[in-house]
Amino acid sequence: MSETVLLVELLVVAIVVAIVVKYIRLPYTIALVLAGVFVGLLPEVPALPVHPRLWLLLFLPPLLFEGTINMDLELLKRYATPVGLLALPGTLVSVALLTTTFHLLFALPVPLAMLLAVMLSPTDPVSVLATFKEHGVARGLQTIVEGESVFNDGVAVVLYIIVLAWVGGDALTVAEGIVEFVKVVAGGALVGAVLGYLTHRLYSVIDDNLIEVGLSVALAYGAYLAAERLEVSGVIAVVVAGLIIGNYGRIFSMSPSTRLSLTNFWEVAAFLINGLLFLMIGLTVAVACLVMPARSGSYSSPWSVPGRSSSTQRSGGTDSCRATGCPKAGYTWSTGAACAVASPWRWPSACHSLSARSIS
Repeated sequence: MSETVLLVELLVVAIVVAIVVKYIRLPYTIALVLAGVFVGLLPEVPALPVHPRLWLLLFLPPLLFEGTINMDLELLKRYATPVGLLALPGTLVSVALLTTTFHLLFALPVPLAMLLAVMLSPTDPVSVLATFKEHGVARGLQTIVEGESVFNDGVAVVLYIIVLAWVGGDALTVAEGIVEFVKVVAGGALVGAVLGYLTHRLYSVIDDNLIEVGLSVALAYGAYLAAERLEVSGVIAVVVAGLIIGNYGRIFSMSPSTRLSLTNFWEVAAFLINGLLFLMIGLTVAVACLVMPARSGSYSSPWSVPGRSSSTQRSGGTDSCRATGCPKAGYTWSTGAACAVASPWRWPSACHSLSARSIS
């Protein structure tokens, strides 16, 4: 089974799951993850050997763009305080708490604990927003949740880049980290604003549904790539560009039929991409590595921490995972690292690059 065929089949599975969950009381995203786990257990299911940065490029810009073109800027301004507090201080507090928890409970070195915390801190509101729409929750609350999710994605990606540099040995001082954070956020916002405005002006002289929808795709990917080339935040660039098109370009520069085409196109694109992503999350779960340590009845910490034993007990389950690996999810083991997930569709794995050395 080739990787291309697998991608097509995953799309079919996502659509089937979407139909099934209409008749059972189970959130769509959870059902997709469970379906992905099931697919991953089937024999001869190949991994998807694509560079992680390529998956980030393919999936992240359209998801961000779809979320922001449907966001009401006036409502966002009205609820700017709670959105801002949740997106910036809220994300930083979440990272701090998770870092402390992973360091104290699981004996992870602080750099890796913080890297994992940054990965887990961004919230995904897909299931929450679907529930809101189903029960008619106030639009203001929807705006807060969706706005916070979009902006904390940007904050988390910037933090991830900074922490990854720290993990790789390029340590930054607090002042340097703050300056770098402001630079990449402000630079990304400027790139998104310029490209979004130029596209908005271009829409005013074009009256063709297909060209205008295609131009929105070019803007989503172009803003991300241009910002990344300039070493600023591509995520923030896409968010700002999407806000401009959704609140100015779509209203002042598009015909009603083009607005409908644009909205429908991006809604379908987000549906398919979300389906693929959550199925891939299920595919990354290495069930054998999760079950074997539980069967062995022992816990072993593989992280090398000065002054602390790196492994309290070695037993069958963990050793089996360590010895045989979990090839379907791309697990690797070596001294000073962990049986860490290095799946091709995840963010670049710091654990994988640090597998030959301990981190203090």
